[in-house]
Amino acid sequence: MVMNPSMADVARVAGVSKSTVSRALAGDARVSPATRRRVEAAARQLGYTPHRVARALARGRTWMVAVAAPSSPRSFSDPFFLDFLGAVGDGLTAAGYNLVLTSSDDARGSGGGSLRELVVGRMVDAVLVTEVQVSDARLDFLQEQGLPCVALGSPDRAGVYAVDGDNVGGAAMAVRHLVELGHRHIACISGPSHLTAAQQRVRGFLEAMREAGLEVPAHRLAEGDFTLSGGQIAARRLLEAERAACGEVRLTALFASNDLMAMGAVAALRECGLQVPADVSVVGFDGIGLARMVDPPLTTVVQPIRQLGSVAVEMLLEQVAPASGASHAKPGGPRQVVLPCTLKPGGSTAPR
Repeated sequence: MVMNPSMADVARVAGVSKSTVSRALAGDARVSPATRRRVEAAARQLGYTPHRVARALARGRTWMVAVAAPSSPRSFSDPFFLDFLGAVGDGLTAAGYNLVLTSSDDARGSGGGSLRELVVGRMVDAVLVTEVQVSDARLDFLQEQGLPCVALGSPDRAGVYAVDGDNVGGAAMAVRHLVELGHRHIACISGPSHLTAAQQRVRGFLEAMREAGLEVPAHRLAEGDFTLSGGQIAARRLLEAERAACGEVRLTALFASNDLMAMGAVAALRECGLQVPADVSVVGFDGIGLARMVDPPLTTVVQPIRQLGSVAVEMLLEQVAPASGASHAKPGGPRQVVLPCTLKPGGSTAPR
């Protein structure tokens, strides 16, 4: 056996050219069955394994799809993203693709961002962008590069495939639930203001409050970061601002823009001697499994998380499948799908 055998070694043993070896090992129909068997036998004899990435690049495909990570302090360990990635991974694996998790920082940078390196080097066939930002430079970069992409979120532009939950409608649903329970003094913990999902959930909250004829003083709005600790810190700020403005805590309900922040808010309320839901009702957003396991189980707006992943995969395959000669693309070009949310009552909300 030759140490570190090359394609040239296989060609020599099989008595064919290197190009014939490449075509035979790739399953090219132009190579006769007899020649293919001879090449395969020579490869086995030498212990030669073709370099998968090099072979894929030579054929114009890598069978790799990159998923750009959410920005710090969030990560793929977030329960929402774990569920979402599970569905994405299942769909891509079934279609013969591998999943690459990558940082999305410095997409336009000269050498820092791994997303840039993967895209410019054409080491992936497509990119799935998470946590869409307002005026997202990553989407600009991917469109300039001409690489298929799908956004998890609602981008502020046309011409991009995107899938998202109904952030505006879901947040409004949470407020209506609280109003129906008799609450009038309702606070909100938003996500980071540079994220489209965070902006839309605040918009849904404010619109529903206006519909109910309720005011939202500035001190009852606090920005969080979509993490457990971020929700706890934001809730503390809300309570401090409430006491400063009113002399006491008058708010009786709180909407947090995701479940992790809602759970953090519950912890902060308890620290301050307030009971959930006896003193303050709390509603979250996402519907992660963990929300049902806390005490009390969280009332939450449920997104179809796995369906979001499945639709994202469908959109990716619509764009990359034509390269294999089978057109899966649907007429009408890029589309943006918004999936409905539902309210799942739990033990964290009660009548005023």
